[in-house]
Amino acid sequence: MIKNITYIKYTLLLLFLIPSIAFAQFDKKCFLKNILYVSPSIAGCVFGGSTSGEMFFKLNNVDIQIDECLSRLNLSEKNLKKFKNDISKIERDLKINDQNQLPILLVRVHKDGYSGKVISKRMLGISSFEIPYMKKNLEGIANIFLDNGLTINLKVFEKASLKLIGGFGKISLQGKCLPFID
Repeated sequence: MIKNITYIKYTLLLLFLIPSIAFAQFDKKCFLKNILYVSPSIAGCVFGGSTSGEMFFKLNNVDIQIDECLSRLNLSEKNLKKFKNDISKIERDLKINDQNQLPILLVRVHKDGYSGKVISKRMLGISSFEIPYMKKNLEGIANIFLDNGLTINLKVFEKASLKLIGGFGKISLQGKCLPFID
């Protein structure tokens, strides 16, 4: 009788733990609040900004004003207005300081790599997406080149550093990581 009770206790314990183990798919939760965006070169101009500073515009690596940069594009008045609105949206996205709006990185740390998920409310055009398993090098940095032209660079310790590089330019996201608690 005592063996049956012990067996039932262990069985119930296992039945309770198995679903918990199945959902424990992440090790860290990283709050990506330091964000830097840099555009690709457009008619020689590059622009960008960060959560800690103002928008910048450069021509041949020299600071210029927005109008000088935009004058090189030869856009119609309608397209120029749309382009300025797009730049204003990037600037607004970078100024968001609401924790609920900033991207979160959920990371599974494997012995020799990372996998995970980015949860985002479409900041800078980034919506939520899965990060496939990426093998890390000796410095703990993992790189992957996807067939859609996106390059992902990830390093995770107490802080996470995530870089997304593609035809849109480069977005660097950094933030503090905490143990993942469901």
